[in-house]
Amino acid sequence: MVHRVTWGKQMVPTGRLSTLIFLVLICALAYYFLERSRRGKVPQIRKLAALDAIDEAVARSIEMGKAIHFTQGNRSDLTRADVLPQTLAGISVLSYIATLCARHGGDLIVTAAVPQIVPVSEDTVKTAYIAEGKGEEYRPDIVQYLGSGYQIGLIGTLARHKPGANIYIGGLGAEALYLVEVGNIYGCINIGGTARPIQLPFVVAGSDYFLVAEEMFAAGAYLSKDPIAIGSIAGEDISRYIVMGVLIVGAILLYTGIKIVPDFLKM
Repeated sequence: MVHRVTWGKQMVPTGRLSTLIFLVLICALAYYFLERSRRGKVPQIRKLAALDAIDEAVARSIEMGKAIHFTQGNRSDLTRADVLPQTLAGISVLSYIATLCARHGGDLIVTAAVPQIVPVSEDTVKTAYIAEGKGEEYRPDIVQYLGSGYQIGLIGTLARHKPGANIYIGGLGAEALYLVEVGNIYGCINIGGTARPIQLPFVVAGSDYFLVAEEMFAAGAYLSKDPIAIGSIAGEDISRYIVMGVLIVGAILLYTGIKIVPDFLKM
């Protein structure tokens, strides 16, 4: 709720100045780490086993002559703000997988439940093949639209192709349970990731490797090794620590009767 105070004859919303200060601080930190990265001082990102395992899963599938299956789930969408970041994270992972498949001759299968995802996935895969000089090997049927029968179609796809790798990263819905169970039945390396709390237990319990929430959003920078993207993530992390520190200090001071932090946040 936005509080209001009377200033002369004008009603002025409060809490705007503190928000502005935090915004300027976050932008300054992001800019600082971006500039450091441009100068070659790239921050270190901790290892993410699920992303490192993608290379292993793709290589194993190719050696066994099996396909690599990728999907973003039936809740991924480009028009919904609550799942858009997860969708973009999934697309960045798809680009990396498609690059590996094009480079090493892997058989890639991409299933989609939402119409908007289909052209984006097609363009992502095609671009990866062209970048690897394998544009002639791109097939339009790599990306398969399953529509309203997504969950049944997903099970059928896994049953027919019996892929060596089953990778599902994005806004997963109830199909998360089917993905991990059917993948395990056919001996797939299951790699999953989602930021939806209701589906996280299934992904964590049934996957060989998994990404939890914010780990997904670092996927693009982690896989591409782009120093600019890594610098941006470092700036966001430092900003998060500062905000958490302010809240913790504010809670401690408030417990002792000092209201300096709440008063600042109301500015």
